[in-house]
Amino acid sequence: MPLPFLDQAKKFLDQVVHAQHDASILGIDIGSSAIKIVQLKNDKGTALLETYGEIALGPFADAEVGQATNLPPEKLAEALKSLMKEAGVTTKTCGVAVPFASSLVKLIEMPPLDAKKLASVIPIEARKYVPVPIGEVQLDWFIIPETEQRLFEGKTDLDNPEVAALKKKFVLIVAMHNETLRKYTETLKLADLSPDFYEIEVFSNIRSTISRSLAPVAIIDLGAATSKLYLVELGIVLASHIVSVGSQDITRSLASATHTSITKAEEMKRQAGIMVDVPNNNIAQVSHAATLTME
Repeated sequence: MPLPFLDQAKKFLDQVVHAQHDASILGIDIGSSAIKIVQLKNDKGTALLETYGEIALGPFADAEVGQATNLPPEKLAEALKSLMKEAGVTTKTCGVAVPFASSLVKLIEMPPLDAKKLASVIPIEARKYVPVPIGEVQLDWFIIPETEQRLFEGKTDLDNPEVAALKKKFVLIVAMHNETLRKYTETLKLADLSPDFYEIEVFSNIRSTISRSLAPVAIIDLGAATSKLYLVELGIVLASHIVSVGSQDITRSLASATHTSITKAEEMKRQAGIMVDVPNNNIAQVSHAATLTME
């Protein structure tokens, strides 16, 4: 049987939407350079923003703001508690985004078996794609519904029995590193929080940025240490890729080009943004540094 963290996330979100009473939930995103939080309240099925905040992790690792870190649970909990106090968080219930670098999302093809037989075959097939021993991850999967699969394959003539019959099934397999979950669980315990579910950040990104459209969409997520690219169609991840270059590299390139400190370069980057063909000299320097880094 799969470990149903996808089902747990869906069930909890459904409970929040359909709850008869007002309920608050804290969303937590622990990145390499910062922790971001947002507290939402359920008001008759509508999500209301109550508070939000962000705290840089660099200073907790004796590094500069915007630089990637690898902090232990004790330091992460310290930063998280400080952020929650500053933002005025009132709930202990939370959902947590798991970094894509600590997980695997892969769309695979399987024989057209029934759900029971697939449940026994998928874990064996997944071993081909999980780059670590299967015992080191939490594994789950989602069988793509037939309607979406036919759209993937461009089949529209469903009255034709040969077209309607599926010769294969698409399955989305999802895996999370046990060590990452252990680290996050310990961090939340130290911060006196109760996690209801963990979710790989790609699914959060899909819900928050794009609608359910028929056309494929590319999502580019620029983090501090890494950049992620997701190809999404019908709300399903078709492909994904990660590159070990991120916004901290833009800052370092800018610092080198302008002969300034990392702190000053980060400040310039945040003030100017990444723009092109502008007369302002500072903005032009940021744009040039960003282009050289990200090309």
